[in-house]
Amino acid sequence: MPSQEQSLNLQERAHPCAVWFRRDLRLDDNRCLQEAFKRSKGRIIPIYVLDPREHEPNLLGWPKCGAFRGQFLLEALSDLRMKFKRMGSDLVVRIGPPEEILPNLVDQHGATHLYTLDPQDHREAEVIRLVSEGCYREGVEFVEIEGSTLYDYSRIPFAEGELPQSFIEFRRILERDASPKPPELAIKKVLPLPMGLRAGNLPKLESMNLTEFPQDPRSTISFIGGEANGLKRLKDYVWERKLISYSSTTRQGLGGEQISTKLSAWVNLGCLSPRRIWYELLAFEAKHGGSQGVYQLIYHLTMRDFMIFHAKQMGEKLYQVEGLRELPKVWEEESERFAMWYQGYSGFPLIDAFMRELSTTGYISPRGRQIVSSFFVKQLRLPWTWAASCFETLLIDYHPAITWGAMQSVAGVGVDLPQVSDHPIESGYAVDWEGAYIRFWVPELASVPPEYIYQPHLLNEEQQAYLGLYLGQNYPHPIVSPPDFTEREPTPRERNQELIMERLKRYGKL
Repeated sequence: MPSQEQSLNLQERAHPCAVWFRRDLRLDDNRCLQEAFKRSKGRIIPIYVLDPREHEPNLLGWPKCGAFRGQFLLEALSDLRMKFKRMGSDLVVRIGPPEEILPNLVDQHGATHLYTLDPQDHREAEVIRLVSEGCYREGVEFVEIEGSTLYDYSRIPFAEGELPQSFIEFRRILERDASPKPPELAIKKVLPLPMGLRAGNLPKLESMNLTEFPQDPRSTISFIGGEANGLKRLKDYVWERKLISYSSTTRQGLGGEQISTKLSAWVNLGCLSPRRIWYELLAFEAKHGGSQGVYQLIYHLTMRDFMIFHAKQMGEKLYQVEGLRELPKVWEEESERFAMWYQGYSGFPLIDAFMRELSTTGYISPRGRQIVSSFFVKQLRLPWTWAASCFETLLIDYHPAITWGAMQSVAGVGVDLPQVSDHPIESGYAVDWEGAYIRFWVPELASVPPEYIYQPHLLNEEQQAYLGLYLGQNYPHPIVSPPDFTEREPTPRERNQELIMERLKRYGKL
């Protein structure tokens, strides 16, 4: 049987096939590439089209794709181009509406098929429909292939329109009646691009109406786009430092490099396959035994599928304020409150710390997202679509189905997702009594004692003068009344801290 390289040399007369890269910027476990390789005997035309519409102003008038995600995308494209160049080919890059560029481009260079990833939301599906119609007119066969989720949408045990709205119910049935397919290996060899096909230059941030920025040294990790960096992070977190074994105990933390895998930026752009992560987790479990961390990561990959599958069926409801449930809720459109929230000056230290980290690094922890989102809709009572649009611009790991779907859930107009404590004061004390995270991101509160670190509004004027903290001057008053504390038993950590504080006060140390 001839080797892959021999097959390429023997079959050079086969017609080329084009692959339209979108949210699958990788070689590993890329079904579109595999299918195009088989049909064309290695004569692949890899194409990426930067659609200017993805960088237009959103609901807030902000660019849909912010600088963090834009830079990450360019790094991923550079990494993908380098991989193709090492195989003797190149990545073709164009800027403009895909439906105007792709049909004519692939037809001009003799491609018989155009492969692409299946859409993950309604707006992607509309662009794909236009490209498909253009290919039909040019006599090019258009092929959509699944590959963005852990489970295949076509193989889930639910009929169209019968997807459960509860994630718990979805997961119970899915894991009982379906299973993921194993990942496929990356192709090793392709033939050069057709003669006369110009690869084109990679775009710059300026072409996306964005400006370059220095990376903030306070970022928990260095987010650099590309498959190579995604695989490196996966290997480091799972195999080299074995942090996955302990991630279940740290996931509820407020910030830090080790509290979660932070693979979402690579997964959501397609630099890393969910099936590759799943496969590596099973291999780790087989070698080192099961752990809660492995279970939780697979749990969250399944939740990601749940959000994407619902987005496929929701259409424009994903972006409408009434949401999946079509509930006409009344929201208060207070732009001043919104500005204080996203700038990190709400007067609630935990909210402010999260939002400052987000605006300077493009990332906050999963728990942080839930807390600031819940505060936005439950305390500020602002339209949830404002927060989703803010995240769309700022998050380096933004994904439309996940970001908008999660905000719908918090607002009570979407699917049912598991919720955790989201009190803007209690949530901090529960996991970080000393307030180290607050002191790091809100330095004006660095000298505040622990019992006031999440509620500085309780400080009287004498205490403020002693600490050099003047509410309304160098730190704001709360923009809304703080919510009541919930009635619950204190955690052992909280009881221990309360005991320490009582003793310090008794002996005059505080």
